[in-house]
Amino acid sequence: MWRISTFRQIATCLAAVLVAVPAVASAEDLDAMSCRNGGFAGHETFQTAKIIGEGRAFLLEDMDGCPEAESCRQAGSPYLVSGDAVLVSRLRLDHACVYFPNKTGGSAGYVPLSRLRITGHDTVATAEKWLGKWSNYNNPAIAITRRNDGFHVTGDAFWPGRPGTHDYPSTNIGELNGRLRIFGNRARYNDGYCIVNFFLIGDFLIASDNFQCGGMNVRFRDVMTRAD
Repeated sequence: MWRISTFRQIATCLAAVLVAVPAVASAEDLDAMSCRNGGFAGHETFQTAKIIGEGRAFLLEDMDGCPEAESCRQAGSPYLVSGDAVLVSRLRLDHACVYFPNKTGGSAGYVPLSRLRITGHDTVATAEKWLGKWSNYNNPAIAITRRNDGFHVTGDAFWPGRPGTHDYPSTNIGELNGRLRIFGNRARYNDGYCIVNFFLIGDFLIASDNFQCGGMNVRFRDVMTRAD
């Protein structure tokens, strides 16, 4: 028969093994720290800010251990300079996830909180501020107009890009065309299949869809600025 002391020895060994195994971040943990171009528009909250301070503010990666580790800044990392206007979403330790629009479709990454100054914006946007053309360098691109029955949105998105801009043998397309219901800084498009939620903050229009608004990989999930 095994003695109690034998069970205690086994339990001690198992505990030692569990301690020796490094903790692995769960999918939820990795999503909570995610800060990258394609997923930024799906974050929960947003603020507007400007970069402050001297020198370059590099956009740090969001991999496990980032943004604190030295390896989070890779060679050729994009960077911002004082005065650049950005969107701020989630916080991680002493850093914030920011998005900066540019001609390549925008860049996202972590920057130290000490390099950011929150700027003011209208907490309740007037209806007129929604009107006009918006895009992320023409993909996606939308137009919001006013009609007798309310607001209307039209738009299109392509993957991997608009025809003529890539060598891929085919192009997948998505389209919006219908009523846009606006409530303050938020709006919603719903044609019974495709649903897109919009959030207007400062000079940015953030769109987040339900993955059912076009062909494979086509998304209305992006940060857009005025196209005109």
